[in-house]
Amino acid sequence: MLRSSPIIEYGPTVLVVITWVGALTAFFAATTGLLQNDLKRVIAYSTCSQNLNLFMAIILLTFTLIFNYDVNVNVLQCSLPPILLSLPKNVLHVITGCMLGDVRITKRGNSRYFRMHMGNRRLNYLKALLESTFRPFCLITKKVVSYTDGKSWTFNTKSLPIFTSLHRLWYRYDVELGKYIKIVPKFIEDLFSPLSLAHWLMNDGYFNVSHQTVYFCTDNFTKEESYRSYYLITIFIPQLFYITN
Repeated sequence: MLRSSPIIEYGPTVLVVITWVGALTAFFAATTGLLQNDLKRVIAYSTCSQNLNLFMAIILLTFTLIFNYDVNVNVLQCSLPPILLSLPKNVLHVITGCMLGDVRITKRGNSRYFRMHMGNRRLNYLKALLESTFRPFCLITKKVVSYTDGKSWTFNTKSLPIFTSLHRLWYRYDVELGKYIKIVPKFIEDLFSPLSLAHWLMNDGYFNVSHQTVYFCTDNFTKEESYRSYYLITIFIPQLFYITN
């Protein structure tokens, strides 16, 4: 469509028809996504709406918008290891949200695996996460198991190259400490979405009833990482967050 746009612009009627079809379909996809309870359907409809918005931008000849979008996508593809580009975006965004919390990627021999460990209150979330996102990376018989006599629960994935690549993104080796420490990737904006925000909250956030405030725990972040995370959140939900010590 982008390549054909110089030809289409000579047909005003065609431009009007395609614009209205794109606009109405984008509106339908967006509003339908708002009424869905299934997370996968919400993501599917929002993606459809976004693509149709780009479709409209081409028809309206706003080539600067299309160029910026293409540059952002290509920069992301260049900055990410090729193996991570094979991950569905929703899976990558879920992993990002989990990694911003207390989840860790652990060494097993020369490879790495993903490990989640949570208390009783988040047991249902842990089970849902295993089945909806991490089942392809686990053994068929893998289940959420008790870690300390029913007080906390855990599951591990298989050791896979994709988690080794993720480990390189999220960890750096500290010579003084003699171990790997978790970091926030420099291009976290390209890995983050509202879906990541939701899983970050489930992993390492809480709601203070008395203050009617949502808190995200960043105790292990550096000061720079905390500010970057703050500005990252305000991109999606502006004017609702502030930093506390």
